[in-house]
Amino acid sequence: MYVSSIKDAKSFYNGLVEDITDHPNKYPKQARKNPGEYAAVDIYLALNMHFNEAKTHRLWNKALPKNY
Repeated sequence: MYVSSIKDAKSFYNGLVEDITDHPNKYPKQARKNPGEYAAVDIYLALNMHFNEAKTHRLWNKALPKNY
């Protein structure tokens, strides 16, 4: 998903947290214990594997609850 604003990033993050909460069996045990933290770590891992643009990381840093 291409995200061009903090609002879009927060929406994506919140959607992932909601999906983890609504469908816990799709995710590992760690996700069920703390959906918000798991979603943030999952997003950061994907960013680090697929995006190296500082602008992209800065946008997500502002959208997620804390930096990882």
